Amino acid sequence: MKRKGIFSFATFVLVFALICGTMTACGGGETKFQLNETEIEMEQYEEYTLTANKEGEIVWTSSDPRTVRVENGKLTSLKLGDAVITATLGEETAECEVTVKASSKGRAISVSSDSLTIPIGGTEVITAQLKENGAAIEATLNWTSDNPSVASVNNGTITGIASGTATITISTTYKGQALSKTVAVTCIDDRHAAAEMGLAADTDGTYAKYTGDVTELGFAAGTEVYEWTSATKEGSALWAKNSDIGIYERFIVDIMFESGNERNITVNNAGEQTTGCGGVVGTRISSILYYNLDGTIATSLAPETVYTLVVDLRKGGDAADESGIMFEVPMTAYIANAMLSSNEYYLANYSHAVPAEPVTEGLYMAVLEVAQGAAFTELSGKETEGDYAGLYKVPYMSDIWGGRLGVANSDMIGYQGLPALHVKYREYDYYGFDVVFGAAVPDLTVWTGGYAIFIRGGVISAEGGNTVRPDDIYIYDNQGIDVTGQALESGERYTFKIRIQKDNTDNAAFGIGVPADPDAPTVYFYIGNPYFLKNS
Repeated sequence: MKRKGIFSFATFVLVFALICGTMTACGGGETKFQLNETEIEMEQYEEYTLTANKEGEIVWTSSDPRTVRVENGKLTSLKLGDAVITATLGEETAECEVTVKASSKGRAISVSSDSLTIPIGGTEVITAQLKENGAAIEATLNWTSDNPSVASVNNGTITGIASGTATITISTTYKGQALSKTVAVTCIDDRHAAAEMGLAADTDGTYAKYTGDVTELGFAAGTEVYEWTSATKEGSALWAKNSDIGIYERFIVDIMFESGNERNITVNNAGEQTTGCGGVVGTRISSILYYNLDGTIATSLAPETVYTLVVDLRKGGDAADESGIMFEVPMTAYIANAMLSSNEYYLANYSHAVPAEPVTEGLYMAVLEVAQGAAFTELSGKETEGDYAGLYKVPYMSDIWGGRLGVANSDMIGYQGLPALHVKYREYDYYGFDVVFGAAVPDLTVWTGGYAIFIRGGVISAEGGNTVRPDDIYIYDNQGIDVTGQALESGERYTFKIRIQKDNTDNAAFGIGVPADPDAPTVYFYIGNPYFLKNS
């Protein structure tokens, strides 16, 4: 703050008063009511206190409180401009002209971390300071969470409550300046626990700690490996055991089969099959098989190779607390690192959650005539300009059950007259395409491995008990913004991303059905840019 001018009227009065000794003596009357300043300059977001030469109940007002606020003589400059501060004592008044100029100071709230991930029940401490030109200054900071049911905050201590995201806001008002800083919080369910493996009650066979060189089996040195040898009885089984197994969503175990074991095993209690050594891995399963956790899905099993078996307990039915492995013939297998976990822990530690670049080369959108068992036929009428560039013009189909659109290429044709998707598509985790709907958004049915996702009135529907997990389908607008769950609009370009279900390839339902009234005039929509995506 600085005074305006070199020789102000107030200075003149003060000199005159000094010459006279006192104003009372010179004027022969009472002292005039006045302020210590009549003109000042202030930088924006600063404070200054005016004082008066008389005591009493002074009323303070500002001609423009949006520019300069006054309270009991204390000025706070808020925005650039001018204001006149008036002090009133009885019938006397005094004024001070205030000019607010741009600030030369930079202020900001600094935090120790602007994003963090914490487990349910865990806590993290974030420190924050208000700084001015890089130096810390004293200020009272307020902490709030926009989603306290997910993450709560108390003076910088953040506690995870439930899975989800929350934004923590740190705010303060300093000398009239409102400042804030946000911290993005992701709360995950990272529950995990070692799972004891035990024999089923009606099992004949042996299960004991392996005492040989585990590295010769393909396991890492120091791994605690158990050897399972079944006898002659079919249906011999190993089961994960844990008193709290019902709270977990994944069963994870490393396994290696000896040579010659080329028969089926069963994973989890739902009786879902996967083929053993020497055969293609079936897809009527709730599990995913990896080669040594490198993210490559195994489409066949080889003997004397360590695999990691991941069983999705969310599909295991009411008896999912008895998840394990059943061997249908006499065989020897080696088991290690059995554990139970939440799905989030699995995604963070065992699955490559960041999508790789989509596979698009050689793919096209085509019609699948399921009822007739016909192969894909490529569409025609590709648009080359405008909003529909790269998309095919397609008439709405009248029968969504017998005919639908799917992603294809030359490798996906001809298995028993049906597309060989039930073998080929297992190599990927998502498929997708771009779509623009014409006059209106129709009812849609999206298939992926025999599992249907209904979209009714442009919104994902619960029709027919349709249960959609958060990672089953994503829809993005033409800006790449996730609009999943929001109502779709005609004439807008969307990108669909659909999680590939790998549970049942006997049902070749794959793609998208877009029905129309067969008696109505032909209307069109646009579809194209297909891709397959792998979480690797």
